Amino acid sequence: MRAGRKADDWDAWMLSLPQYELRRDAHGKAMGIQLPSDPKRIRRVRVSPERKRALEVLAELRALGL
Repeated sequence: MRAGRKADDWDAWMLSLPQYELRRDAHGKAMGIQLPSDPKRIRRVRVSPERKRALEVLAELRALGL
């Protein structure tokens, strides 16, 4: 946690080697990877209290058929 700020949510994405696509800027400098829409697995490492409550409310609404 940073001083005076809440910690961000953190997810770990597991990708197969062919799913890694290096992104480069206009000068060819590496900027990061393009995340695929179908990762092998996403594991939530940390969920903020706000996100946790939002997920609970969403589950409750779905249980009601909304």
